[in-house]
Amino acid sequence: MNKAGVKFGIIIIMTVMCLAGCSKEKAFVDSCDSEIAEQVTSIMQEFQKGRYNLENCEVFVTEESKKDGYVVRRMTFQADWKRVREPIDDPLIQGMLQARDELESPGEKEAAGKIINGYLVEMNSEPESERIETKFVAQISPGNETWELFYPFVQEGKETLVPFQEYAEENWSEDAEKQMQEGRQQRGRDFNAMHV
Repeated sequence: MNKAGVKFGIIIIMTVMCLAGCSKEKAFVDSCDSEIAEQVTSIMQEFQKGRYNLENCEVFVTEESKKDGYVVRRMTFQADWKRVREPIDDPLIQGMLQARDELESPGEKEAAGKIINGYLVEMNSEPESERIETKFVAQISPGNETWELFYPFVQEGKETLVPFQEYAEENWSEDAEKQMQEGRQQRGRDFNAMHV
């Protein structure tokens, strides 16, 4: 066999190896979609538990690019958010009710009750079910066969990718005790504003 034949054979072998590697990486990237969808759906449901049931959940890719060896997919989670907690049971309202009950004057209690009823009317006017979408970013490493999820937090026109789980914990988890305290304080602010 001559040198040209050997070089041609090597080129063919290298091309086949590269194509096999590329198709393996593409297969991994494509196989991530269902696992990513499961993980995001689980996180979203976890942080809305007790407040909303998330139904008809969907996850889809809106944009894909490659950066620094990663496949970066901008994705959207959509679901029908169905309210399961009545507004009267909201910790904010419960805090307001506690603060009202601690008032001594019947007039103050009545005024506080009107303020609370205003909040309840507003909360009850919100739809019981609403289609809501949440954007997120999946950064997939085909070489390592791993991925990370991020929330694209935008402030003053600048996007920062925050780990999705971390963002959910900081922004979507409900701290009932803190909300009750805010309700107590809000009722006081509203009542004081009425007497100015």
